[in-house]
Amino acid sequence: MLRAAAVLGWTGAPPPAAAADGHPATPERVGALAGVSAWQASEILGGYGDIPPIGEPESLRAIVLATTPPEELTDLRTRAARLLNDEGCPAHDVAAHLLLLPRLTEAWMLGVLRDAAEQARWSGTPAEAVPCLRLLLAHEREEHGRVRTGLELAAALVTTDPSAALDVLERLLHETADARLHALAAVQFGTTAVATGNPSAAFDVLSHARRTLGEVSASDTGPADRELGRRAEAALLFAALHDRPASAALGTRVRDAAGRAPDGAAGLLPRALLGAVEGTSARTVADLADRAVRAGETEVPDWMRVQAALVCYLADEPGMTLEMLGLALADSAGCVPRWALLAARSTVRHRLGDIPAATADARAALEGMRHPGQRTCSASPLAAWARVQLERFGPDAAKPVLDQVTERHLKYSVLDEPYYLSVRAQERLHRGDLEGALAHARACGRWLDDAGLTNPAWGPWRFLAVTALTGLGRTGEAAELADAGLEPARRWGTRHAVGLALLTCGIASAGDRRVALLEQAVHELSRTQARLDRARAHMLLGSALAWRGDAEGAYRRLWDAYETARHCGSSALTAKILGVLATADGGARRTAGALARLSPTEWQVAGSAARGASNREIAETLFLGRRTVEMHLTSVYRKLGLAGRAGLPGALALRTVRPGPSTARPAAPPASSPASPSSPASPSSSLSVYRSPYPETT
Repeated sequence: MLRAAAVLGWTGAPPPAAAADGHPATPERVGALAGVSAWQASEILGGYGDIPPIGEPESLRAIVLATTPPEELTDLRTRAARLLNDEGCPAHDVAAHLLLLPRLTEAWMLGVLRDAAEQARWSGTPAEAVPCLRLLLAHEREEHGRVRTGLELAAALVTTDPSAALDVLERLLHETADARLHALAAVQFGTTAVATGNPSAAFDVLSHARRTLGEVSASDTGPADRELGRRAEAALLFAALHDRPASAALGTRVRDAAGRAPDGAAGLLPRALLGAVEGTSARTVADLADRAVRAGETEVPDWMRVQAALVCYLADEPGMTLEMLGLALADSAGCVPRWALLAARSTVRHRLGDIPAATADARAALEGMRHPGQRTCSASPLAAWARVQLERFGPDAAKPVLDQVTERHLKYSVLDEPYYLSVRAQERLHRGDLEGALAHARACGRWLDDAGLTNPAWGPWRFLAVTALTGLGRTGEAAELADAGLEPARRWGTRHAVGLALLTCGIASAGDRRVALLEQAVHELSRTQARLDRARAHMLLGSALAWRGDAEGAYRRLWDAYETARHCGSSALTAKILGVLATADGGARRTAGALARLSPTEWQVAGSAARGASNREIAETLFLGRRTVEMHLTSVYRKLGLAGRAGLPGALALRTVRPGPSTARPAAPPASSPASPSSPASPSSSLSVYRSPYPETT
């Protein structure tokens, strides 16, 4: 009877009184397994008292199990599993006994193991399904069952041991003769190989599977074959997006895949990617991508959602992008590394101007990539972290992060390199290294051109290059480069792409044309969710209006820029806008230092008062007490040398953006004069701040 109790998990402590306690070694079960009554089992087991807990070498249970003959132990475990199964115990409790058997002799045992594996998958612990699936795979004799079980085993292994998952899939590829089943294994092998940093092998296997499947399905193509073909083409595109040696042919590969894609729902994703590559119509491709992940009859894998999210991001649909990335993150059996998904989500949140959330995602992505168990790495978490550091603390915080990017980091995805180059160009531009910014921006543009990615939404390289060229005084090159990007942006059709293109043209222009283009850019960007880009556009327009002498309009734009940047959490941009406010008027340098000494809260209170708000309204809007508002206003009056409230509009607007009364409006420096964001305050250096915008977030 002790052997029966030990098999059921008895540790030597008095047994529980009833099965409701959840312990398998109840007197009833021990008695049934040993062939005695429940009362006898309880009396005998209760007499042993306390002994060392299970797991210690000297435990009574370990001694009993070690001294039980193997044949008897197998019989007891088989009967225990049957007993628990007949009582309706959870599948994982029954499977715990089956996993210890040398072989499975009854059909019901396979069903229990599959139920236990399914429970583990749905509970979010796929690693617990691995032993059950391994045993199932060893006992499967029919090819369809072997492939099904092998695919489930690989999916359970991919998050903990990707190399083992690839081994399982590779064996399936060698052992499977049926073309359709072989294609299923090839799709999973391809996506797993990409996740483990071997996209070339993935591309080769998927290309072969696609050809074989095409030959078999040429005469008889049913719904299942069309769905499989859709998965194979999507997986091939997924591999192409990560196969860096073939980056020059990326656009060609997407066009080929779209040309082979079947009609109907099966070809939606390839056609959406083709539209994103060529920049045809953002609204159309976003609709195609959304339908692609909702049209399938089977569950959509995470790697397909990632491709659809990329298309939606380019189409300026951040809500859809976040939804698809969220579903991919929730897929516990997904093959895409979690850190890659978090880095992508950080990019989306950065464009939305949610710097705290973007920072949290970028930090988690970087920590996940650096986890000891990770075998792959990418530049995207480093670039995402550098970008939020640039936004919060400036280029000195971003440069050390970007310096960590090596050739190995750029091999995970073909899109890692242009992403890294654009962020590096932004860092150089913020630092005032215009030549360095231009070199990195042009390198990014060449890479995208070589890859055949003609859609301007793939990266802000043109914006960054024009900014640097204008600052270097090479306005002819800047104007030509800017004008070349306007028509593709309008063809793509998103307000973000058009607004950025207009902003780029405005940077390269002068006089009234500059103001007109910047006003159009503000109009477009104000209707997007890209809040940081909107703040930068307002800042540039405010600067241009100041040089034209429109003090009231300049103040309004600059204040809008400040408020937006502050709410986004961009400390660096907020400081730059305050610098523009403080240095824009060369004739008001006496007040520049005083304005720079105003705290952010004092700016808010003073700005609201200048617009006519009462102390009570200011207190309610800013969630301050009336007494606190009065204290801030008193401090502002003292710092600016004002007698009272009536002087605020003049101090905040006229004194900061209108030319001094003793001089005419300062002439704009010649277009050929260099500009640097870090130049000292002077009439010409102030204009350099206006004409050198701070990089857009993409």
